[in-house]
Amino acid sequence: MTQQSFQIFINYRRTDTAAYAGRIFDRLKSTYGHESVFMDITHIELGMDFTVAVHEAVERCDLCLCLIGRDWLKTEDDEGRRLDHPGDHVRIEIGAALARDDIRLLPVLFEGAQMPDRKTFRANSRRSLFATRSRCQIGDGTTTSRSSPTSSTE
Repeated sequence: MTQQSFQIFINYRRTDTAAYAGRIFDRLKSTYGHESVFMDITHIELGMDFTVAVHEAVERCDLCLCLIGRDWLKTEDDEGRRLDHPGDHVRIEIGAALARDDIRLLPVLFEGAQMPDRKTFRANSRRSLFATRSRCQIGDGTTTSRSSPTSSTE
């Protein structure tokens, strides 16, 4: 019987943390192998259904890294804040990860980004659990700190 390798899913917003996502992917790929680290632009082939591919990848993963930059919450399109749209891929990916009880979801905050509070995901109370996750904060690319949820986010 072959043991399945550890699977990592990288969730990010292209307008906000794409460069960080690429560097993290490269580092994780060198440690765990290309097939163990899912990043949409490297694993979803042209013509594939994006949503189906993402859901399948989230179903297989053991760890979901959610990369959050300063503009993650504020990113908008013609219809308003993207995170509020049911079809927003970042929202769909986080929701799929939170729907699983056996996955570790790690928010990684960049450039002074703030952890979203419970009200951020007002459309689905289960998603509010995102605000209670321990998180990793990365400053200028050289400093890293860990933090736990505070009472202000609960």
